[in-house]
Amino acid sequence: MRVAVTGARGLLGRRVVAEAVRRGHEVVAMDVAPLAPDAGAGHGAGSGHGAGSGPVSGTGPGPGPVSGTGPGPGSGSAKSEGTVSGRDGGGTQRDAAVERDAAVEHLCLDVTDCEALLAAAEGCEAMVHLAAYPSPAGRPAHQVHNANVVASYNAVLVAAVAGMHHYCYASSVNAIGGAFSVRPRYDYFPLDEAHQSYTEDPYSLSKWEGEQQASSVCRRYPALSAASLRLHYLVESLEVLVARMRQPRTPAEQQRFDAFAARDLWGYTSLGAAARACLDAVTAPWEGHEVFYIVAPRTWADVPSPSLHLDHYAGVPLRRPLAANDGFYDCDKARRLLAWEHDPAGRHGDAGGREGDGGPECDVVGREPDGEGRQPDGEGRQPDGDGPAQSGMATRSGRTEVLP
Repeated sequence: MRVAVTGARGLLGRRVVAEAVRRGHEVVAMDVAPLAPDAGAGHGAGSGHGAGSGPVSGTGPGPGPVSGTGPGPGSGSAKSEGTVSGRDGGGTQRDAAVERDAAVEHLCLDVTDCEALLAAAEGCEAMVHLAAYPSPAGRPAHQVHNANVVASYNAVLVAAVAGMHHYCYASSVNAIGGAFSVRPRYDYFPLDEAHQSYTEDPYSLSKWEGEQQASSVCRRYPALSAASLRLHYLVESLEVLVARMRQPRTPAEQQRFDAFAARDLWGYTSLGAAARACLDAVTAPWEGHEVFYIVAPRTWADVPSPSLHLDHYAGVPLRRPLAANDGFYDCDKARRLLAWEHDPAGRHGDAGGREGDGGPECDVVGREPDGEGRQPDGEGRQPDGDGPAQSGMATRSGRTEVLP
């Protein structure tokens, strides 16, 4: 199968390209950031469409193009979780070798240029869309939101118009609100795909809107199947994440960090697991658009999950008991429809993540435009919950302990 990947030069993009090649697919790797002159068997910098002309990229730090880079958790600033990480943050020798693979064609283009994207995607059977601003921080709200939603609509529309059968969108756990909310609202735990969206910030809103775009386009083009993957904080491995979480901070920085971690529900996704999910999503059969949580089954925190729930979200009901370090996200749907596991048997912590799968990232939160009613999942079903419950978040003083 020939697969188009936007944001292909980001660390998640590189993992997706490598996983696609490993599975025997051909790849059209698209990014506004040019490939190094000595890398890649396909097109180099400037040979693609709209090279360097606009805002959406899967790589590259800075305030210019829409980038997959985002500040990490130890920096005292917001993280970005559902998209791709910058190309300057690392990568493996395996990735460099894949970039030179004859099965990979490299194009330098701006995903907000719909005509250029359509021309570049000619002959592709699936699209994996990763390019986006990865957080609301450091840029004007309208720039983050508008660039992201234009890019995601272009990607899913091109997938449909080009006659592709599969589309995968890198969404975020923040599509319902969370890490970047002033006061996140969670109606129950563990969270599933039927939970209402309460987004507030431009990034999280853009992720939720990207999911709605996929539903809309699939209704008009029923031959297209789409998957929105709600990714969490992207890391090489749990060990690397824990080391970052243990960076020294001032008391004020630690207080802000602990508050952010609570809003973010102490979750993460390994880059290897995320890359596998992207490829699973463009090969698994279903009709229409489906949303999936793609999150590790446990938290990174050393504090047991029942205590975290009691200390921070005592008013939020549990749909099933939390034990030990159980995560606050329900990924059963991904297991059922994608046959996906974060940590497959024999791959503790995900083998892909242990090979330097890239830097951590996270997403944003936001409120639904109408703020009313419940959001149906990709199958058109309304959730069967008991209605909104108390969702106030109690603050907790002190340092959140992490695994040694």
